[in-house]
Amino acid sequence: MSDYQLIDKLNLKLRHPLKQHQKLTWFLRGYQLDEVGNVTHLNVFKSGFDNAIPEEVFQFKHLQQLDLRNNNLIELPQEINQLKGLNTLDIRHNQLKDLSINLSKLLNLEKLYLANNLFECIPTVLAHLEALWLIDFSENQIHSGLEHLLKAEMLTNIYLKDNKIESFPFEKIEGYIDELVLSENLISVSSEFKHPLINKLFL
Repeated sequence: MSDYQLIDKLNLKLRHPLKQHQKLTWFLRGYQLDEVGNVTHLNVFKSGFDNAIPEEVFQFKHLQQLDLRNNNLIELPQEINQLKGLNTLDIRHNQLKDLSINLSKLLNLEKLYLANNLFECIPTVLAHLEALWLIDFSENQIHSGLEHLLKAEMLTNIYLKDNKIESFPFEKIEGYIDELVLSENLISVSSEFKHPLINKLFL
């Protein structure tokens, strides 16, 4: 089945049919094609999935970026592991508390946006995402599991603003971190604190 046919099938399940765009942004619902007609970017935010993501979403074999914001998701289905080429996944503004180990199959995933969910602990699977360099956990309820972030070898940009973090394992940092945001937490660290492996630290 071609990607055009998949889009037609998907549109039958959506409140508002998706439109093709030359360049997708966070404000545009729709899809973007490459030069041979493959869907590479898919934005289905506010599509009323209510934790039932249509199977067609996971059948776009050349998908690079997927936006699932504002869909009342409480979990990611196992089928997410079919999107082998995915490099950006945006699941902000949902009801997620954990991430499936199946996410570790996404070997090309570089950016993961999880702000405004219900996470209390950093999922262990993040330590196994080999290409991940940016993670956004802003505005959750995180208070533990922070050491799993430091096990992700490529992770250099970490956003943890507005959580329930009382301490951060600075002593376990072994690789370079370009930006670490810990503002609006419960950490009692001087604003003048500096770490030799952190380029930009926001407390």
